[in-house]
Amino acid sequence: MSHCLTHTGPARRSVRIQQKADGTRRPLTVAQFIDTGEAAPMRYIVVDLEATCWEDVRDDERMEIIEIGAVELPAADSLPTREFSCFLRPTAELELSPFGRELTSIRQRDVDTGR
Repeated sequence: MSHCLTHTGPARRSVRIQQKADGTRRPLTVAQFIDTGEAAPMRYIVVDLEATCWEDVRDDERMEIIEIGAVELPAADSLPTREFSCFLRPTAELELSPFGRELTSIRQRDVDTGR
């Protein structure tokens, strides 16, 4: 039985393929892949969302995401290797509250120029 690395799908994600003696091929299960000793180290994507908010108001229906941040860690105990940040323009409440600006450190101009 042999193993080979192939690429599938638009994201070109790696899939280990098992080829049996009779020539048939199929993806390895997670358990089989770990047993091969070829498992790639785990990597982590940590995502942080910031949303509109108001002091003394808890209204989940009214809140909108105004910033998406993410970092990639190659291992749980490593420093980030890539970062992503994007501001989003709110549509229901165009003006950030003074409380929200202070809590998140997001400026009004950041979201005014957001996507």
